[in-house]
Amino acid sequence: MIVGCYPAHGNKQQVEYKDLQNKHDVLFNLELAYNERNVDEYEKLLDVDFAFVFSQVDYQGGYTPQHWGDASEKDANRKILDPNLAGDRRGRTAGGGHL
Repeated sequence: MIVGCYPAHGNKQQVEYKDLQNKHDVLFNLELAYNERNVDEYEKLLDVDFAFVFSQVDYQGGYTPQHWGDASEKDANRKILDPNLAGDRRGRTAGGGHL
């Protein structure tokens, strides 16, 4: 079991990742991985056949694909979760460009 820290009212509380015995454990680990910005733990949750399917509203303008696989999902979330790659609140990347 992997241990992480989760802020609780300004204090760090030790929280352990679950063993993925049921869907609630998967969702728990997903939330914890995002809260801790832990890319490696997030990627452990993806099935090898993972496919993210966008809604028609998302892809109808041609800027977004209809779906993507685990490689694109990992890349997108690495950019979100890795503090060295994540953009600031104005939509700029760490390198100064725009998302």
